[in-house]
Amino acid sequence: MDIRSIPLRNIQDNIRRYRERGVTTGGRYTLFELLQEEKRRSPSPFPVVEVAQVIVSQSRSSADGLTSYKNLWRHFTGLPWQGNYAQRKVGAALGQVIAYCARHKLPVITTLVVKSDSRKLAVTAINAIYHEAREYGFDVGIHPDQFVQEQQQLARALVLTQFNPEEDDSDLTSR
Repeated sequence: MDIRSIPLRNIQDNIRRYRERGVTTGGRYTLFELLQEEKRRSPSPFPVVEVAQVIVSQSRSSADGLTSYKNLWRHFTGLPWQGNYAQRKVGAALGQVIAYCARHKLPVITTLVVKSDSRKLAVTAINAIYHEAREYGFDVGIHPDQFVQEQQQLARALVLTQFNPEEDDSDLTSR
């Protein structure tokens, strides 16, 4: 059975069972494959590939090689920051970008998106990136801070190249 023909409810049940057992393999599909399919079916608040492109572009043109949640929000909505609402929307889009990075075997470029006031990632963001990346099959080690710092260095190096994210057939949520 093709994963695309499995009802979403069944996919979510399988993901839950994997998480309860603390494993990533053992069924017909891996946790990574199930998560990818769940993300594919979940609409992103902003086009996934365009979010990745904007992260790369804004990071490339900033003095510190980073961009902010507020800059992404402003780019896609043209509105001033709207607190938790904006945070949830940007966070959902960044989660889709982590899936994109996993699918294309890229460093987690979302590590370049920081709080505008401190120019740092919040502890909650570090933990969210770490846990989501682990479920997507990244080798995360045991220290979230170390993993995110390493990914940020790799992402900065990628941004310095001529890399530009592109759509592919599996990026259905970005259309």
